[in-house]
Amino acid sequence: MLQYQFAGSGAEATAVNNQLQAVYGDACVKAYQLFTPDEEIAGVNNMYYVNHHPNTEITVDPVLYGAFEKLEGTPWLYLGPVYNHYYNLILNTEESLVGELDPLVSSQAADYVGKLAEFAADADAVSLELLGNNRVKLHVSQEYLDFAAAEEVDTFLDFAYLTNAFIIDYMADRLIAEGLTEGYLASVDGYTRNLTGSETFSFNIFDRVGDTVYPAGIMNYRGPVSMVFMKDYALAASDAFYRGSNDHIVHLFADPKDGIYRTSRTNLVCYSYETGCVDVLLKALPSFVGADASIPQDVFSVWCEDGLICYNDEAVTFGTLLSNEEISYRTELKK
Repeated sequence: MLQYQFAGSGAEATAVNNQLQAVYGDACVKAYQLFTPDEEIAGVNNMYYVNHHPNTEITVDPVLYGAFEKLEGTPWLYLGPVYNHYYNLILNTEESLVGELDPLVSSQAADYVGKLAEFAADADAVSLELLGNNRVKLHVSQEYLDFAAAEEVDTFLDFAYLTNAFIIDYMADRLIAEGLTEGYLASVDGYTRNLTGSETFSFNIFDRVGDTVYPAGIMNYRGPVSMVFMKDYALAASDAFYRGSNDHIVHLFADPKDGIYRTSRTNLVCYSYETGCVDVLLKALPSFVGADASIPQDVFSVWCEDGLICYNDEAVTFGTLLSNEEISYRTELKK
């Protein structure tokens, strides 16, 4: 989603709008074509193409190559089959199968995602080699190929919940290069890029306590800012990749250690005034996915604990703090 503030009027505003629509529209189409792991697109060596041509040198678009470079040395890309397992669980229309697919319910499902995580962590089983000049080679061992064929796995790499961070950064770079900076980009899964520093923005801070999600307060800040909001629950129907199962919530944040979906907190907001969403996300993920509840380094963070909205950026302010019979929030600056 793009929100834009037009400074002029008449012919000037029309010209800016036409430019904006052309740049933004082209960026949307290209981003989808490059990052989709589900659709083969003629003439585009996208994620689908890379996944379906293992052990083959491929030339990809510089945007996709740059995304691969960002994730080099991290585990997230290789968890593609684990993400797909959770897609199938969350989107399954047969309630009777949900428990069978849930690794917190079924030991068989836990063994399965554990095996996938084992492959993902083994560079001899799967690795993406960056050869330079936008050329890549997805190495997949014969053992992994045989396992994938038997289990009908056809996606070895997937950006999954990281996808929109890369797309928003790509779109922001395109808009900034054209001088179109009076607005912001946001996605339904928690990524925001404020392109201008001339406005004050507001961001809702939420806190899940048990089964209840509270609107804890509102953070006010000035851009440009790249913000990442990670959570283990759905806020709205547009949050498609969450599902209740046996008194817990299934989500996509798979722990690289064993493939089990697991977060250290119910939610965490991280942001930076200097880098894009991808850089913020990569600094934040190790502190959110898994059991490590440490606060990420080199980015600003906001988190909730025991009725406190904790933050470590002196430049922001908070307003409209929730206070009712159930819970009351106050803020605390953590140095």
